[in-house]
Amino acid sequence: MTTKKVFNIIGLTILTALIIIIISFVRSCNSGFGYQAGSGLGSLVDIGGEKYKHSYLQKYADTFFLIYPQYKVPKSDPTTNMTSGYEFLNLTKFYFDTKPREIYCVQWEGTSFISVRFAYNYETGQEVLENTREKVYVDKMQKQRMTKRLRNEILDKIDSIISKSQDKDSAIYVPSF
Repeated sequence: MTTKKVFNIIGLTILTALIIIIISFVRSCNSGFGYQAGSGLGSLVDIGGEKYKHSYLQKYADTFFLIYPQYKVPKSDPTTNMTSGYEFLNLTKFYFDTKPREIYCVQWEGTSFISVRFAYNYETGQEVLENTREKVYVDKMQKQRMTKRLRNEILDKIDSIISKSQDKDSAIYVPSF
């Protein structure tokens, strides 16, 4: 065998190996085995069009809990394991003590929306979340109910608190175009 044939065989072998490695990498990424950007955690409910800046809504959540302590999460918080590892989202948890008893984990900033990233339903004893990687989705009617509940029981009350605060003028959201 000539040297040229040996180099051709080695080159073809290396090229075949590279193609196999690239195909394997692409498949592993698509299956979730390899790296994928983002947490894979979807958002259950996104609410936009707020009167006040999200940073002020988050700031006044503490005042909200002073006025409405019934929305504080009980000491035996079943969402502790759910939120572990998501501290970077700066979530605020709200507890609803009327049926369906739930906890909403709300992210104020980081997106252009206020997002309920995940929830917990006491009646079913289950996490309520969406994960696009695993094709886990929540029913549209459930999302509409959650949006209405968050708006009526939490956001409207925080808006009222801000409207009576010294920050009321600086907290107003002015969209930039």
